[in-house]
Amino acid sequence: MSLVRRTWRSLDELQRRRWFRYLMSAIFAVLVLGYAGATWMRAESIRRDGDAIFNAIRTGNLVNKDAVAVELTEKGTVTIDGRTFGNIQFAPVAKSFYDADGNLANPGAAVRMLIDERLPTWAPTFLLQRNDTLATLTIAVLGLLLIAVWTGLTIPLLVAGAGTVVVCTVLGLTGGTAWVIAVASIVTLLFAFATLVRGAAVVLGRPHPVFAIAANVLREAVRLKTASFFVVVLLVTIPLLPLWIDDKEPLRYQIQSFLARSMGLQFLLAACMTVFLSSATVAFEIRDRQIWQLMVKPVARLQYLFGKWLGVIALNLILAVLGGVAIFTYVQYLQTRTPKDAFDMMAVREEILVARDGRLPKYVALTGDEARELVERKLASDTLLRAEIESGERNETDVLRELARQVHQEHLAKQRNVPPGPDGREFVFEGLLPAKRMNATMTLRYAFDIASIDPHTRHPVIFEFPNTQPVFREFTPAQAHVLAIPPTLIDDEGKLKVKIINGGPGVDQNGNQVIIPGIDAIRFKGDQFEVLYRVDTFEWNFVRAMMVQFVKLAFLAMFGVCAAAVLSFPVACMLCFTVLAIGSMVPFLGISLSEYRIAQDAPAVWRVFQMSVKFVASVAEAVLREFGTTRPTALLVEGRVVRWSDFFRTLLVIGGIWTGATLVIGFLAFRKKELATYSGNT
Repeated sequence: MSLVRRTWRSLDELQRRRWFRYLMSAIFAVLVLGYAGATWMRAESIRRDGDAIFNAIRTGNLVNKDAVAVELTEKGTVTIDGRTFGNIQFAPVAKSFYDADGNLANPGAAVRMLIDERLPTWAPTFLLQRNDTLATLTIAVLGLLLIAVWTGLTIPLLVAGAGTVVVCTVLGLTGGTAWVIAVASIVTLLFAFATLVRGAAVVLGRPHPVFAIAANVLREAVRLKTASFFVVVLLVTIPLLPLWIDDKEPLRYQIQSFLARSMGLQFLLAACMTVFLSSATVAFEIRDRQIWQLMVKPVARLQYLFGKWLGVIALNLILAVLGGVAIFTYVQYLQTRTPKDAFDMMAVREEILVARDGRLPKYVALTGDEARELVERKLASDTLLRAEIESGERNETDVLRELARQVHQEHLAKQRNVPPGPDGREFVFEGLLPAKRMNATMTLRYAFDIASIDPHTRHPVIFEFPNTQPVFREFTPAQAHVLAIPPTLIDDEGKLKVKIINGGPGVDQNGNQVIIPGIDAIRFKGDQFEVLYRVDTFEWNFVRAMMVQFVKLAFLAMFGVCAAAVLSFPVACMLCFTVLAIGSMVPFLGISLSEYRIAQDAPAVWRVFQMSVKFVASVAEAVLREFGTTRPTALLVEGRVVRWSDFFRTLLVIGGIWTGATLVIGFLAFRKKELATYSGNT
């Protein structure tokens, strides 16, 4: 044992020498930059091939039997200068890229499909797609290695790396490729966490009370078992999640499941760690009288609170970066799994790993006079309702409000009802000029209901667009379906007109083409018929989602610090978890409040209790509404855009107003607190 200690001490002295640090920095720089350079050159070669394929296929017309279009749809390949791209498996999906006029409606998806075989196995796909992503990760990895070198972690890095290689080699020989990746990821994340914590402590170790307190919080987080538990669970669980996802499911469902679970788990565990650490770091110092040593020094109480908060959010920033990189990398890794078919792969790229905005049809709303007339007519025809009002059993104002809501809902429901037959109903989508300018393929998403909601039945429907052939489809009730449509269907005013015909094509007794009506009316909810179009990349959408979550954690950290400065540790934790729970349930709480009714025939005491419950719930929902309004995880899973406006609104309201107000209130209460009385024995 003494030999091991002496050896480790000698190696530790070696890694602290300046020449050794320069040497290891140079070695790591050569390795990382060399790999990045090779990846960049291969990516440029693939881009040149992609441009050549795009130029070759974009003008081919299938109706005119152009050679390139015929080859693509029949063989699934494209031949350019003697080189063949693609294979026969792509032929079925290639036909869906052409519209009724024979033009290639989705050339981008066709190019990505054909270029897949040229992707190298030694480089992740996402590094080949975007130079900025490659540059960002190169800087991040090289920066992490340099931090390890210059903070005295070179030898632990080499030892951990060697041990990981041995374990992964054994797992690789036994055929556990997924476990190899998981173990390597876990070791990498844990070591990266230790490195970044040490690096952050060095950065914060400045001769200023706020930074000194923040650096001490980081060191305390490593020692505190509760905080370390949540950190370790988070960094270990994320690499294990793909092992628990059934690889027999369609690839799009696998990626959606991983995104939902990993993003939700990352926020939940980080929130729990934030609550416990922010409350403990203040409450325990007050309880154990350690705060006396700080308050007798030139440290203002406002500096104390701000320093504690800064330390907690510094730890959250480290977890957000590591968790975000791990989730993003594993999403790219999951793309290497075998898709169910070519349509499945296209759905992953065009519907999930994108940032899409959506537009709903424009409906005609009732005017005030029309709504008032319908409400009066409903009330006049309902003798039972009038009797309840006259007897005082129900309040007339509440009844009128309920009837007004009903007539508005019924009016909108009628506009979302398509009767059987050839007449159909036309819907207009507005505000689509951005999609027209981007010239990106759009997706018409629909989930129709019909009288017979049977998952084993299929019903016909026809979509008619201006100046193009009708599109016939079959749908399963209560299930979402998509239809790719070109942006050329949008007019110069940014409007898209779609006519839904409830029926399918058929032939009558005379051999004429007719529409065979459906079995019943088609109905759908307000958000079940919309147009989606790409507005940004998945990478930036993911970054914005992580930033929104980080702002929420920053507020939670300030709330925990200020609560613990006034209350005891258990009470502060309970209060923080209450705020977190209510904020997370705000959407469901809002729906519940809209449906909550106070029983007028109940005893007075019970009515007072119900009104009190509704008042408290309404106040909590109104105050914490912003916390649950923006749900970045749900948007990310559905491939919808997390807008910059969403982030800036969250930053202003939660990160600025809420956090600032909490600091002011906490400081005012903390300034009045007698620390000697509360900390000592009375």
